[in-house]
Amino acid sequence: MIQTESNKVVVYPDNLTRDELALICFNLEKEVTLLRHCPREVGVTDVARMATKVRQSVKDHFSDQQEWPPNVSSLQGGSTEVPDVLDTFLHHLFSGSDSPLTDRMTWLKRSVAQDLVFAITRGRFKPAKHILLPSAVKSLTGNVELIQLLNRLGHSVAYSQLEELNSSLCLQKLCMAEQTGFPLPGNILVHTDTILAFDNIDRLENTLSGGGTSHRINRIAVRHAVYGPQSRLLYPESKSLSRGRWPLLRQLCPSTMLLREPARLQGK
Repeated sequence: MIQTESNKVVVYPDNLTRDELALICFNLEKEVTLLRHCPREVGVTDVARMATKVRQSVKDHFSDQQEWPPNVSSLQGGSTEVPDVLDTFLHHLFSGSDSPLTDRMTWLKRSVAQDLVFAITRGRFKPAKHILLPSAVKSLTGNVELIQLLNRLGHSVAYSQLEELNSSLCLQKLCMAEQTGFPLPGNILVHTDTILAFDNIDRLENTLSGGGTSHRINRIAVRHAVYGPQSRLLYPESKSLSRGRWPLLRQLCPSTMLLREPARLQGK
């Protein structure tokens, strides 16, 4: 037992070591300091004011028009940079302190942050998650209804917007083909080993006359990983294409009429 300056008696168990007592005092002091800096009771008005501040910071951060189609660099990592106010708010919401988050909680924070950006901007700004997720779902399942369900829940762009993105990427590559004579991905490097694979996809080929059949060819370029100084690109990446320039691009590139439907040969 210990008597304090105010003539109060402090009772503590005698089986605790000095190190354990010091650790308990340190944790209590940290908790008291945190409580002193935080208000005892947060009203609805304070919460509404903070929500308004977060909303305004997101709108100011994404005030510029998003480039279309988005560059590969903006989609790498599967996340989009968000304002510090939103990041700090979600960090404390998930952890309750300044302590670092686990890898799983970090991915969850990034996912929720991108959903908030997509919702606050009303879909005007499309984060990386909302473009990559429906693309992966389409590639793995080919289910359009699943993509529409994810869009209604605020986790992805609409299926029509995904098709619009694919069309704009094709338009961009076909217009780049004027420099090389053939369309290639923008990250193809010269003097780099590249493997080309071709495969055909036939539809309704079991007919006597061959009429109404469809024959498609898929082409895949597999490039070896390059370490160290890289050679220059086969051609530089072009600027983003605005939606208003599509009619002009179709005049410049007549072959883009095949964008709505993959290139195929119809049997006669």
